[in-house]
Amino acid sequence: MAGQAGAVFDTLAMLSFVKYGLSGATGWKDADGWYGKLDEQDRLRPTAHAMALLNRIAVGEVVATHSPAVDVTVFAVRGVDRRTLLLVNRTEAFKDIQVEIWNGALFSEAVLRTTVAGVDAIVDGATTVTGRRLFTLRLPALSVTALEDRN
Repeated sequence: MAGQAGAVFDTLAMLSFVKYGLSGATGWKDADGWYGKLDEQDRLRPTAHAMALLNRIAVGEVVATHSPAVDVTVFAVRGVDRRTLLLVNRTEAFKDIQVEIWNGALFSEAVLRTTVAGVDAIVDGATTVTGRRLFTLRLPALSVTALEDRN
């Protein structure tokens, strides 16, 4: 549970909790050489980054989604001040996923892409999705990727 596969596992578990109406859940925060959200020097592991991402974005109304690939989980939330699209690549290979926004506003110029696909969570601009109804995203192997758009 200390590596990237653990981040994918924990993310999928948390999405299931939301889907089935759980009101709360906790993660094991142990800091050691094998398990937990922190390493022996209290640095965040991939699972901790994924949990922090979900705590930030998974607040609001869950929006209907459909995944174009059986090994990629898609989850969307519309909140008061933002909307988020989350994609979880469960495979050990890069995946190019075509995303189509069927209804609702297109992404603005303020879209941030957060990727948990290694030791850190990488945040950058997602200008390739701005103002487009159809676009392709490259998802790293065993990754959690979020597109956040502030309203």
